[in-house]
Amino acid sequence: MRDSDYISDNGYEIRQAAEYLTNTLNREVKPSHVLDAKEVLNTNVRDNIYDYIRDKPSKEATMTELIEKVKQWGYDRNIIQEAPTVKQAEKTLEECGELLVAVATNNKDEVIDAIGDIQVTMILQCAMQGISYVETLKSAYNVIKDRKGKLINGKFVKEAE
Repeated sequence: MRDSDYISDNGYEIRQAAEYLTNTLNREVKPSHVLDAKEVLNTNVRDNIYDYIRDKPSKEATMTELIEKVKQWGYDRNIIQEAPTVKQAEKTLEECGELLVAVATNNKDEVIDAIGDIQVTMILQCAMQGISYVETLKSAYNVIKDRKGKLINGKFVKEAE
């Protein structure tokens, strides 16, 4: 592969952005718009590609990078600095309710959305509490890793310690 095949900006590939835009145009451009398409591409494609590059998470985005982006989002909206921690905990419960509905209705897209929203609320809660989201996960794993128990009525029940 030649260097010119992939021109990167912050880890995002221009080629990937161009493919995305082509797919979008193929869905949205009607035959009557074909003549206008060239003008649209000439005037907007560069801006659209850079918007796509800026906003689309890369394949290589690490959990740490995503956590930092979520925290920045929370800072930008004054959630971390000003929202009461109990309100953020209530938001987590609200998102858990949405997960229950999504699971009960077997709606995979909504399950994905709810799990992501739950993680966002927990990441923000950790930032508000001055603790690391990754460390909380490590701590929980260290507690459960050797846990024994059994499945009862579809729910894991740990053995008494």
